[in-house]
Amino acid sequence: MELFYKLQKIVHEKVYDEVVEGLKKAYSQLRIGDPWEPNTLYGPLHTKNSVNLFLNAVQEAQKSGGKVIIGGKVRKSSLVLQTSG
Repeated sequence: MELFYKLQKIVHEKVYDEVVEGLKKAYSQLRIGDPWEPNTLYGPLHTKNSVNLFLNAVQEAQKSGGKVIIGGKVRKSSLVLQTSG
């Protein structure tokens, strides 16, 4: 979330949408899942506390004007979808 908040401050408004779309495409291609699979970039959060910390960070970013572009939700019990905003 912080990445995109800061992104607005460093990317010119004329190319902002293009940059966000490029990052959205890149994030949507990240493979998440079983960390033992060779194509997996990252695995699940390991505890409910970690999931709650993540979800709280997403909420706080949204309260501060952030926008979730992709992900931001929990999949299965503790697998968090790749997130950018």
